[in-house]
Amino acid sequence: MPGRQPWTRCDGRGAIRPATMNIQLLLDAVDGPVVSAWDGSPVPVTAVTSDSREVGPGVVFVATHHRGYARDGHDYVDDAVRRGAAAVVVDRQL
Repeated sequence: MPGRQPWTRCDGRGAIRPATMNIQLLLDAVDGPVVSAWDGSPVPVTAVTSDSREVGPGVVFVATHHRGYARDGHDYVDDAVRRGAAAVVVDRQL
């Protein structure tokens, strides 16, 4: 699709690294309400992951929970924020 960024899988644990992206592209793609303390300044996104242990500056943490999985990613949002997540994507209110 025009305007989409190329993505490449980087490791076997689920981290996906964008070739180029900033937080505005992510916000434009979100289908739902956005709650943000973002001030509009450029925030580079270096990776997207659902594993909070991989989070650091520039990494977007996607908190997911699916039936059959033992853990709920929403339980790790605080950890991702402490690790410096560029953004956190959730599917329910925390």
